[in-house]
Amino acid sequence: MTASSFWTFRAIRDLAARAFPDEVHLLSTLDVYAFGPRVESRQIHLTFDDGPHLVNTPTLLNTLREHGVLATFFVQGRNLETPEAQKLLDRIASEGHQIGNHTYSHLHLTELAAQQIREEISKTEKLIGAADRGIKIFRPPFGDHNSLVDQIAQDLGYSLVLWNVDTFDWHPKFQSCWVDHALARVATHKYSLVLAHDTLVTTVDQVASFVTNIRELSGSRLIQYSEAFPQELVLT
Repeated sequence: MTASSFWTFRAIRDLAARAFPDEVHLLSTLDVYAFGPRVESRQIHLTFDDGPHLVNTPTLLNTLREHGVLATFFVQGRNLETPEAQKLLDRIASEGHQIGNHTYSHLHLTELAAQQIREEISKTEKLIGAADRGIKIFRPPFGDHNSLVDQIAQDLGYSLVLWNVDTFDWHPKFQSCWVDHALARVATHKYSLVLAHDTLVTTVDQVASFVTNIRELSGSRLIQYSEAFPQELVLT
């Protein structure tokens, strides 16, 4: 898949604004595969942001284990400060999932000075410790990054991992129907890097349904992080 396969956010936004004038604000700036023809084969990787959550994340881990799915968890440093959270982080890693850095405070990094950006990433890195197994991946909160954020992440040894399917599980209008919304997008992608949130009970409660429906799509396969992704989604 080449960069030319991607629609720009501006093109998607303008098209959506004409078709759905009241809903255009729902489009993520990185949800770049909003429209497209159905494809015959698919590779899908699930990612979960903002945790770990002491109640919801263990439930999600149980579901993923039952269904044989390995995901990536982009964790916030402020959620790793307690012994209970560290134990949960160890469980995530020990069950084969990948750990990623999602900053300490979940701020808009493009509004911060260079030293603040560096501290947001470095502080969380220390709390993650060896749980990332030496694989240093970083997802900026809200997908909000610029050349300064990219350079600092690179200087700290990180690859920037974005997404191309936003479940919109975080939005009140989608919390009861995010599975159908996400499946419609997965069906049109050869590669899907799916964004969801393990802090939300409405997400965790529907992950089993999402996985089951993905596997019912002919030619679809859930993959783990170690398998290749399009370079456009992983910026090194």
